[in-house]
Order: sequence, then structure tokens, then C-alpha cells
Amino acid sequence: MGLMDSLRCAHPIQPDVWLGMMEEHLGWAFSDVDEDAELDGDQVAVAISGGRRRLPVIMSAVTYIPGDLRDKHVVRLKAHIGAAHPAGAVLMFNKPVGWPPEQGPGGLLRWDKGWSDFVLRPGGGLDDALAQRGRDLAHPDAQTVAALGFDGALGLLHSLAAYLEGLEPDEADVRFLRPNNGWLMPLASPL
Repeated sequence: MGLMDSLRCAHPIQPDVWLGMMEEHLGWAFSDVDEDAELDGDQVAVAISGGRRRLPVIMSAVTYIPGDLRDKHVVRLKAHIGAAHPAGAVLMFNKPVGWPPEQGPGGLLRWDKGWSDFVLRPGGGLDDALAQRGRDLAHPDAQTVAALGFDGALGLLHSLAAYLEGLEPDEADVRFLRPNNGWLMPLASPL
């Protein structure tokens, strides 16, 4: 396993951290929460839209860069999820990434038999993820960041990285690794 592959994995998955952040700060609604899920590809909840649509939320232990078609692990995971949940699903990734400076973490959405990237934004919830279908997030331009970004994105990434390491944000030294693709991967360690 190469350095980037080792940095992109985080075991076990931590649905309590992600689901709590998504509910409290980003306006998502969930039912059937399984905070004990810990394996890559486990269902951690069901997301509920304002129109009462219900989609299973699956969690992966890895980091995913939007638009990365060479990510064989995520390709296999998407195929498995598509077969198990043909009506649609949300795929979240345990290690967050963000686009500097205003775009926070996101995931993948399966809807109408296709997959699309989405960005998590305050107040958006599942309806916002559905509305983002078809956007090219692989290499965000200024217009995309202006439409989907928010001021607290880096703070959110900092807090998530800390909580995923079992630290409070003010106890963590969070550094941002920036691979050649332009996305930031936060890494946290104790101060």
C-alpha cells in the first residue's frame, strides 16, 4: 500500500461523528441510525428529504476525491451498492476532503441508476445533494465554488479531522495535505 493509500483509510468508520455533524450543522435528517456500524460499506442510516424521500446512507472507510474514475475500491463499492440499492443511496467517506478555501466534504449520490458527486453544505440536507446532480466537481472552478462553497468549510474539515481522531478541535494540530489533484486532506494529531 502506497503512502497516499495508507493516508486515505480510516478504520473503523465513525457514523456517530459524521451523522451528528450532518444533522447539527448541515440540516440533514436521518432515521434508522446504526452508530455501531464499523465496517467499510456498512449502512449507517436512512437519509430523509423534505419531500419524504428515503435513501440508505452507506459509509466507506476511505477518502474519495470527486471525479476520480481510477479509484478501484470506490468503483467496486459503487457496483455493490448499486446492486443492493437500485432505487438510490448516499455514499459517504470517513476521511473528509475539501477544495480550498470554501468547499467542504461531500460524497456520492446514486439516483436514476447513475452516480454523481455532491458537496455537503449548511442547511442543504438530502434535497441539496439531489439538486447538485450532474455538476462536475472533479476540478471545481470559481463559479462552482461560488455556488457550492461556504465560509466555514475549512473549519468544518478541521473539526471533522479532530473528532475522527478522538480529539476536540482545540486539542488537535490539524494539517492539510494537498495532493496534486488540488483537494485538501486534513490530518489531525494531538497538540
